[in-house]
Amino acid sequence: MITQLLEHIARRRRKPDPVRIELFGTHNILRLMNWTYPFPYSCYDISTDEREVLEFLNGDYYAAYRGRNDLIGFFCVRSSARLPEAESLGVYSGDALDFGLGMRPDLVDQGTGYAFVQAGIRFFMETFRPRVMRLTVATFNVRAIKVYERCGFIVDRVFSVGDVSFLIMILECGHE
Repeated sequence: MITQLLEHIARRRRKPDPVRIELFGTHNILRLMNWTYPFPYSCYDISTDEREVLEFLNGDYYAAYRGRNDLIGFFCVRSSARLPEAESLGVYSGDALDFGLGMRPDLVDQGTGYAFVQAGIRFFMETFRPRVMRLTVATFNVRAIKVYERCGFIVDRVFSVGDVSFLIMILECGHE
């Protein structure tokens, strides 16, 4: 128990490696398809459907690396960050940069989420200079919601698709 506590404290104090973000390339697709999340997060597993896989090459997806070549996750923006089933509900109205992400499963719940999300926020604020960033998250994903709140996102609205409830969270960026 004490050893686990000390390891946890050491992980939190350790400065995370800088995150490098670049446009998503074909060489990463097979890596993503091997990512599997435990239930209830298995809904985030990457589909093997060709159309869904090719979406990663539409120009809205960005790979996130630690070090030279260690793929730690991805980010997506614009319509690729929206829940397609929610488009007809009007939850994506207004002027905001939609922002989504996925973190490699073995890194989830390891205390690295905050630095990962912050790296994405910085990158997209510099790249797109949005007035508002917006993300969609399932309400059961409490650990992600806590990270987003620590990063400054606030709940804007709640909606449901089928039996699943979602939050729309926004971050005011201050750009005009």
